[in-house]
Amino acid sequence: MEIGHVTTTVRRKFSRACGAEIPRWLDQRLDSYEEGSPDFLAFGLDVVTALCERLIAGGAPGLHLYTMNQAEAPEALLDRLGRRAEGQHRQDRAEDLLAGDPVGLGDP
Repeated sequence: MEIGHVTTTVRRKFSRACGAEIPRWLDQRLDSYEEGSPDFLAFGLDVVTALCERLIAGGAPGLHLYTMNQAEAPEALLDRLGRRAEGQHRQDRAEDLLAGDPVGLGDP
């Protein structure tokens, strides 16, 4: 679930419906920001970047990102992970999708 565009109520309701628990430290930090503020969005991107880096370092063969029609955060994430070529934009990603490399995790 994308952190940036989900209200506290929706976040908690969604996690309960899935049978998942949001870690207390994460829930408390998210509550400390105004929802949707630049600091809130930056914190969310920091958390997701760290999680993705751990997955990649642990040998994950790829990542599947749900963008919910919001391209800015996933593109920022790919930039941080060094997985988007300079000047590559959404339309260029179609070639990666067709090649079976949905988030550019092939050879960097």
